[in-house]
Amino acid sequence: MFVEARAGMLISPQLRRLTWLSYLSMASFGATLSVIGAVLPAVSRDLALDKAQAGFLAAVPAIGFAVATLCGGVLIDRAGLRKIMLVGAVGQSLALLGISQAPGFVFLALAFLLNGLAGGSLEACCNTLIATLYRGRAAGQMNMLHVFFGIGAFLSPLAAGVLVGAGLGWRLVYGAMILIYLGLILVIWREVFPAGSSGEEDQITRAGFKALLLHPLVLLVVIAMFFSVAAEVGFSSWVSTFLLENRGQSAVIAGAGLSVFWLAMLMGRFLASRVAHRFTGPRLILAASLTGSVGVALFLLLPSMPVPAGGSIGTAFLCIFLAGLGMSSVFPSTLAFITESVPRYTGTVTGIVVSSAGIGSTAGPWVIGELAKSNGLALALATVVISLGVVAVVFAGVLRLKFAEGTQHRDLTLSRKLP
Repeated sequence: MFVEARAGMLISPQLRRLTWLSYLSMASFGATLSVIGAVLPAVSRDLALDKAQAGFLAAVPAIGFAVATLCGGVLIDRAGLRKIMLVGAVGQSLALLGISQAPGFVFLALAFLLNGLAGGSLEACCNTLIATLYRGRAAGQMNMLHVFFGIGAFLSPLAAGVLVGAGLGWRLVYGAMILIYLGLILVIWREVFPAGSSGEEDQITRAGFKALLLHPLVLLVVIAMFFSVAAEVGFSSWVSTFLLENRGQSAVIAGAGLSVFWLAMLMGRFLASRVAHRFTGPRLILAASLTGSVGVALFLLLPSMPVPAGGSIGTAFLCIFLAGLGMSSVFPSTLAFITESVPRYTGTVTGIVVSSAGIGSTAGPWVIGELAKSNGLALALATVVISLGVVAVVFAGVLRLKFAEGTQHRDLTLSRKLP
């Protein structure tokens, strides 16, 4: 089995190594990003942080992430995947070291900012590498890549909770995670990578970047990505609160509802990785976004559920599962679609689109919280249905464009239309 890349032909063992490097790097990033939730109470207690400071620490990596994914994408097309991936892994090691040794809030906040910057660079590289290795058939592998993000994000809080509960401390948790990135640095240093996109002749110019950013297809995908991630993170951030406060469930049931959502996200991405090759990207995304919106709508329309188990709570969990199953493949499939549509500047377009996702992940929970103050949480969560509806409309429009032009997906590529 051979896969063509810009640097030549990648034979199967090298392809497997690079694919698994992407998987493990993404799992490591997911673990690093999500562990804060498990250790934040201990961090706040040890450093005497108030609620505002603790909330800032949880949010500040998103700022670095949004900046790094945009800049990192452009740098990938200029400097190559290997260099930027090394920068990301080294940066994560330094960030984790800084977090583990932080004497106070300011130092800790700067270390978390570096954590977001390095993590954003690493994610941009992983997405670009998969898009480059599996050109023309990236949707399945992109979904599998984000399965590994979910695995890391699921396991690290559990492990951190055990370590902190055993009295080993949050500093040791972050210190131990440095070992993961030291291993990644060694592998990245020794591995041979394909060019970020097409090599020296395809380094993007300022005019090319502007044309890419303002191209209607890219703008539509940026809008879709913003709303899809705003819906995903917004729903996952508030679903437990909704079960607790609006449906009268216990904290255990409310937490289980969130676990059901993330289990569905993992299963949905794994399923999409198996079947994505049977559908065009826009069709899969359209079906997924509609499925997710139906799941959320049914969940919100259920009558009050005061019973502790069975019946209505089971139905609620089924709706949550349907919502997660639908939303699961939207992000990776959208990313695969746009990188295949812009094969010449894979790194740059990845950075642009993932940056919009980072902004959406910050905006979604905040907007729902603000609306809930005056309109109630049920009405606020209805914005999730609207957001997924926007995604469906965008990709219904893309499908209409394809059929109107009588073209295949590959004829929508933008490479020949950019400076």
